[in-house]
Amino acid sequence: MKILYLSMVDISFALIVFGVIRYRGGNALWLRVLRSGALRWVGKISYTLYLVNYSVLKLTQDAVTHLHLPRRPSAVLGTLGAFVISLMISGLSWRFIEARALSLKG
Repeated sequence: MKILYLSMVDISFALIVFGVIRYRGGNALWLRVLRSGALRWVGKISYTLYLVNYSVLKLTQDAVTHLHLPRRPSAVLGTLGAFVISLMISGLSWRFIEARALSLKG
C-alpha cells in the first residue's frame, strides 16, 4: 500500500511539473501561485531547509513537551514552531553563507 501511495505522489508532482512546462506562458491562477515570490524563495532555500528540518523539529517538539500542554496542541505548536524556525535558519543561511559563496563562483 505504501508503494501505491508513493507512486501517486510521484505521479502528482510529475503532472504539476508537466503542467508548468506545458503552460509556462499562461496566466492561470495556479501558474501565478507557482510563480509567486514566496515559492521561489522556498525553492531557493530548500536544500538548507531539508538539512535542518528534522533536527529543528525534534528540538522544538522536545521543548514544547516541557510546557505540559495536551497532546494535540503540543504537536501543532511544535510543528508550527519548527516550520518557522527552519525557515528562519534557512533564510539566514542563504543570505549570509550560500549567496556569498555563490558570488565567489564568478
